[in-house]
Amino acid sequence: MNVLLLAIGGVLVLKEELSAGQLVAAALVVNGIISSIPNLQNFFFSVYNYSTSLDMIARFYDYPLEIEKEGAPAPAKYDFKFEELTFAPNYKFNFGFKENSKNLILVKSFSSVEHFYDALMGFSDHTGGSVKYDGKLLEDLDLGEIRNHIQIIAHDQFFAGTVLENITGISSKSNFTATEIHDVLAKVGLLENIQALPMKTETEIRPNGYPFTKSQLLAIQVARALLQQPKILLVTPDYEQISTYKRKLVYKELLSSQNRWTLLFFTQRYYKGSFDNYTVFERSSMRVLNGESELLKEIEAYV
Repeated sequence: MNVLLLAIGGVLVLKEELSAGQLVAAALVVNGIISSIPNLQNFFFSVYNYSTSLDMIARFYDYPLEIEKEGAPAPAKYDFKFEELTFAPNYKFNFGFKENSKNLILVKSFSSVEHFYDALMGFSDHTGGSVKYDGKLLEDLDLGEIRNHIQIIAHDQFFAGTVLENITGISSKSNFTATEIHDVLAKVGLLENIQALPMKTETEIRPNGYPFTKSQLLAIQVARALLQQPKILLVTPDYEQISTYKRKLVYKELLSSQNRWTLLFFTQRYYKGSFDNYTVFERSSMRVLNGESELLKEIEAYV
């Protein structure tokens, strides 16, 4: 660009339509304008980022605050029920599960499953109906206590920290012995992998999951559930990402009668096992099935 401008300026000087001083001054002005363009772009990007950040903060403050009721009780039992729970005109649910039951739920709509998770823990923005634990409204109970007793097995349910912290929880690390931790790691087929690492259970898990595979990260979450024994355990279809060998071990542990949790096993496949209930989760409803035979028919029709 500079060469072209100088060439044009040179021609004008030769034709005596421009003096040498004017040519130099013009070149300096043009160079100044061109060199300032990147800075101008950075300025506008900064203004854009600032304005969008302000917008996000404003939206955050628009959300209603969750008010904790002082002295709110924890549920005596973790039976739960959705009564006329409505998210939109076509999203209405009436169903529930008993405490300590094992439930296979055939998933046909992933968006509805997200509503399910949020409603169970009191995060949903439903427009009607209610969520009840042990016959009591969710909003009248201790939400923090309820959430402490619900765990989810999914691809993003780990955090940056050590393996030990991910299994035990940072605040409760001292509550479990090394033997207990090694035992749950062995049950999900991870003990040898972890012990082979230089830092063993003190190995850091980075935000992107490194140095572990998706299969191993999911197995670590199952080990966490086996150790902490939540009241409700939700297993998402991400379970399929566990390697075949480890999946057999994990599946056996999930259905073990030694675990006194309510198991909500969301899947798109058939799994043979001693489930108490079989349910189909569709876009706008849930249907209870009459045993494994009906489940197989639903899977065949879905596939």
